[in-house]
Amino acid sequence: MRIQPRADERRLAWVVGGHLGADFLNTVDARGEAGQREHLLGYPGLLRWMGRAGAMGPSELRLLRAAATAQPRAAERVHFEAIELREAAHRIVVARAAGRAANGGDVALVEQALEHARAARLLKWNGRGFALRWCDSNALRRPLFVAALALADLLEPANLVRVHICGGETCDWVFLDLSPTQRRRWCHMSACGNRAKVRRFRVRRAGLERN
Repeated sequence: MRIQPRADERRLAWVVGGHLGADFLNTVDARGEAGQREHLLGYPGLLRWMGRAGAMGPSELRLLRAAATAQPRAAERVHFEAIELREAAHRIVVARAAGRAANGGDVALVEQALEHARAARLLKWNGRGFALRWCDSNALRRPLFVAALALADLLEPANLVRVHICGGETCDWVFLDLSPTQRRRWCHMSACGNRAKVRRFRVRRAGLERN
């Protein structure tokens, strides 16, 4: 008998961006609308997402949960910075898609987060070769560093030209389109893509009924 994973261990159905950085940007629904739904609810929510998106391992997550319990205010600050970073990076993507220059404050915020993330990792000899290891003094900040490194890769020029915003009417999720034709339009065909098809069908049917 196949044992089903617990709900919180399943891969997120909405991890559809094709890149960890894009998926991080998509951790909120209906951004800025009355029905906005935040997926990173507090530091525990940030850790939960990191685990379910495959960005951090179980042992490290256990360590961070214990640290967050011991230092709740510090954990809350990291969560706040993670949301700030996500929104600044999303505004950069939106500006590029609209042909506008990115806001200088947003760029500076992402640059600073990346500098801190890079400074927190060093190459260390492990007996078999050199490997990247965390050397941060505050382990609680690691999810923020992981997000910053993922966003830096997403926003580098070769990737950024392939980053698009979903064509859904009320969707601002982003995705990295690595297809040769660059014709992807939706965050996910089963969501926004199907809704668009239904809308087109209704418009056509209404036109036929009028004629």
